[in-house]
Amino acid sequence: MRTRVASQVGYPLLGVLLILVTWLLICWIGNLPTVVLPTPDKVLRAFIDRFDLLVSEGWFTRTRFSVPSSTALICLSARAGSP
Repeated sequence: MRTRVASQVGYPLLGVLLILVTWLLICWIGNLPTVVLPTPDKVLRAFIDRFDLLVSEGWFTRTRFSVPSSTALICLSARAGSP
């Protein structure tokens, strides 16, 4: 049981860590400008600093996407059910 839980938690964490380390190494070794590929710490800092903007724009996108999508799904399912 412990091995199963460890593998269910450990492997995803190891994968995320591997992605972050690879990202960081690409930024350092490649000497890429921030405009092309920002480092993970800059992305995290921007995420924290502008979280209010991300939430408000995310909510705007969600409401603008979900209503037309729901309407389209209802129309398509009603049409699929008709002879």
